[in-house]
Amino acid sequence: MTESKIVFKQLSKIHLKQIIEIQNKCFQKFHEENINVYSTFINVFPDGAWGAFCDNELVGQIFFHPYKNRTEKPLNTELVITGKEDSMYLHEIAILPQYRSFGISNSLLKIYDEISEKYKIMNQSLVSVENSLEFWKKKGFSIIKKADAGNYLDGYLMSRNVAGTIHVINKKNE
Repeated sequence: MTESKIVFKQLSKIHLKQIIEIQNKCFQKFHEENINVYSTFINVFPDGAWGAFCDNELVGQIFFHPYKNRTEKPLNTELVITGKEDSMYLHEIAILPQYRSFGISNSLLKIYDEISEKYKIMNQSLVSVENSLEFWKKKGFSIIKKADAGNYLDGYLMSRNVAGTIHVINKKNE
């Protein structure tokens, strides 16, 4: 990867097969999430579906969408936006293991922050999974509670207020 450049762009339905492949390589404890879930994410909230590409190969992805604050979205459920959402929910961030030391997660999280700001949603939430709790704490997220939604195993619902966070993240990347 020394000479290749990482390019970030919105995902579309043509990427669905690659999206599932990345999920299978990155989330060993989880069952494959239904491909229709990702199709719905792309259709309902395309601003929240982004990929990192190296030589036209999808090597990382992030999915997020408006959702009710302090509530986890159960896996394998399609996205419905009602207009009453008050948080930007990070459904998934996944990066192939061989690309994890190239700053891709920071770049994808910067997109997450920028889209949250674009929609004027100042709360962000997620469920930490697969020993990622400390990573999310370093990103400013706090534990709200143990995740209730099925299939999250040892997950924790976490949230943060974006006000002030976007500036700090952008300053580090300048």
